[in-house]
Amino acid sequence: MRLTGIPLLVLAGAATLIAAAATVYAWPRGGRLRRVLTRTVGVVVVEALLVSTIFLGVNRDQSFYPSWDALAGGSGAGDATPAAAHPSEPPPVTGRFGPAVRGWHLAEPPTVVTPAGYAARPGTTYPVIVVLTAAAHLAEARTAAQRTPGVVTVLLVPTALTSATALANLAAELRRAARAADQGWALVTDPPHQALAGQMRGADRHFGTAFGVVGAKGWAAALAAAAEQLPHPLASPLRP
Repeated sequence: MRLTGIPLLVLAGAATLIAAAATVYAWPRGGRLRRVLTRTVGVVVVEALLVSTIFLGVNRDQSFYPSWDALAGGSGAGDATPAAAHPSEPPPVTGRFGPAVRGWHLAEPPTVVTPAGYAARPGTTYPVIVVLTAAAHLAEARTAAQRTPGVVTVLLVPTALTSATALANLAAELRRAARAADQGWALVTDPPHQALAGQMRGADRHFGTAFGVVGAKGWAAALAAAAEQLPHPLASPLRP
């Protein structure tokens, strides 16, 4: 269960309500000593759960701790620890794409960010987030991608010549080069590339799972929200 996920937030909220109801029910019951004990324990538990629920809501909105590892004092990237921290991991910028990439008419080479454990799990396919961004925001988007666990993120810097038609072989290239799953893709774009993103969604079924436009909360929040809608990585025996 992801730290920034809705299921955990709902679970915490439900636990708070149940604890509050139990405290109210037990408040007038029992002897004097029992009432003091149940009231004290009940109030402490309800307050702790309420604070936890508020924290989870704020953290989901602001992405202060994108993973359990970050909350525990790790690198902050969880399953998406930057490749530089793990020498055995593939570098975040790859040259594994074939010659077809030249037909995409990008301003920069494609950037692929893989999650930790990627190299150690050769039989696993991963959900994908495709990012459309301007060159000026590429570094920020890449940092956010490194903090987004459990997904392969590919960052593209389009030009005026980049089109949905030019990117028609993107899915095939990613399945070959980065073990991308055949389903469970998200498309996240900055505002200037919304038109291209719309064309890509209409032309390729892969982008039907999730879609987002980065806003004032930044790339980290946008990628976290998209990742939450994607399935988990699939090992070989579990592939559809």
